Amino acid sequence: MGTMITSIHELMTIFKESLICLKEPLKKAQISWDKAKSYDDWDDICQSLFRNFVANSIYHSHADGVSLEEFNFELFSHRKNYDDYLFMCAEVNDAIQESESTFLVFIDVHSEEDIFDFARCIEIDSKGEILDNEVYIPHSEVKFSLKKITPQGIKTFDKINVLL
Repeated sequence: MGTMITSIHELMTIFKESLICLKEPLKKAQISWDKAKSYDDWDDICQSLFRNFVANSIYHSHADGVSLEEFNFELFSHRKNYDDYLFMCAEVNDAIQESESTFLVFIDVHSEEDIFDFARCIEIDSKGEILDNEVYIPHSEVKFSLKKITPQGIKTFDKINVLL
């Protein structure tokens, strides 16, 4: 059994590329990816590809000597609290985070003009409590990583070793 070294952001890029490859077949099957017109079929397709390209890779990996088996993320799902939970973090590229007190948690693929052109996120505080803010970040401006809130502070995982 081997390993593959990759990043959370690269896994999310592969996921987006897989969705884009389906554009023509979706059109032929008359399944809309547009958020205003899409239904369960599109959500099921997104969930399946995310699970196979991203979630399973993370689940079968480790970073900095830590197993990431606790990663149990599904698109479109909300938790009541992200305390002591490994979550997908979305950060704006090249932005200086002004505060270590809030984070953006990726929860959904959002498609307006193209497939997955926005990452839909919710804002949480440093204790993992959900704030009222929902944020949409253009996919071209986002960088994905995993974060976990611990009593010792925030642990960030970017590069991972996936067990093949």
